Amino acid sequence: MHCIFLVEEDYKLKSTDEKAEQPHQSLINSLQSFPFSISKIRQDCNPWLKVLRVYQTIPPTSSVTLKFCMNLHSLARKQKNLLLENRLNKYIKDNISACPEEKHHNLLLLNLQFESILLQYAENKFEDAFTNLWSFLCPFMISSTSRIFDVEERILKAKACLKLASWLRRGYSDWNLESTVLKMLADFDMTGSTSIGKDGNSKNINCKQNLGSITEEIIGTTTKMSSRICPTMGKSWISYASWCFKQAGGSLPVQNETSMDSCLFSPILVPEILPERFRLTKDEVLRIKSLLLCLLQDNIDVEGFRDEQEEESSLHDSAEHSSTNNPLQKLVSHVVNIIETVAGAPGAETSGGERLLATVSSQLRIFGGL
Repeated sequence: MHCIFLVEEDYKLKSTDEKAEQPHQSLINSLQSFPFSISKIRQDCNPWLKVLRVYQTIPPTSSVTLKFCMNLHSLARKQKNLLLENRLNKYIKDNISACPEEKHHNLLLLNLQFESILLQYAENKFEDAFTNLWSFLCPFMISSTSRIFDVEERILKAKACLKLASWLRRGYSDWNLESTVLKMLADFDMTGSTSIGKDGNSKNINCKQNLGSITEEIIGTTTKMSSRICPTMGKSWISYASWCFKQAGGSLPVQNETSMDSCLFSPILVPEILPERFRLTKDEVLRIKSLLLCLLQDNIDVEGFRDEQEEESSLHDSAEHSSTNNPLQKLVSHVVNIIETVAGAPGAETSGGERLLATVSSQLRIFGGL
């Protein structure tokens, strides 16, 4: 019915004295009112192709027609109909320069660029797809001053970030990802860059670092950048939360090659990959010290401990710090070490609080007969 309406409107316009080369504004308005977004329910390309032919006949270069064509292009890719996708891709390229609205023209160009990259990947042209997608994202990925103001462009770039992260996670039997990852690494500013290791000391970046860690940092960077570019996109936050949860596994004694203990090149991840992040905090250590003080107050120098608190010279966040001759401080160091060791044991994250409590209690009894 919509197609019939468009043909009738076009016929009426042609029968009048108006002989403008471009379609009348009323016809354009009727085009824009049509819900041309291809729904998840109606996934058959054939009916949509019939609608598209009407659009191509009446206003072949309008932004509505080209956007409709872009949506059908995306549907064809998802259905692995590469022949149709290439035809639509060529049509958009041939007509996009004639799009009269500048705003729509620029956004269509970005969409065409992104869809062309996805088409390359679907055709197993992995190196070209990775190279072009990184070029698409690189300017604002490595620059802290780059900003994206258009809402639709922000959504598109956020999707592109998630797509790159997804591709980097996959395995490729007939293609080596290493050279592509190292090219991405080279685009970050490596001059004078340092990273923070487990001991909190800075160290120079070594480009021969474990490839898995480098890849994981790029994945984390693109995923977090997606949530920053488009904070309203739920998929970005879910992906970022999943990545953070995976990195939390780095607290376990047995780490895999994707576990990060420092940021090599991406400052955006520094808050998540802080040294000592899996150790007890200063406040937690002070709570342990206070509890031990209550239990053993008859056997230690209470006033000396209070003076330590006032001078803020108590233990830091781990049992690795040097112990003094104070028996309480030695005991706190051992207790903190027991808690951190038990909490970081394999399976501790799924064992529940009661089991952890029982294990810590058992270790404390073995240590000091508490």
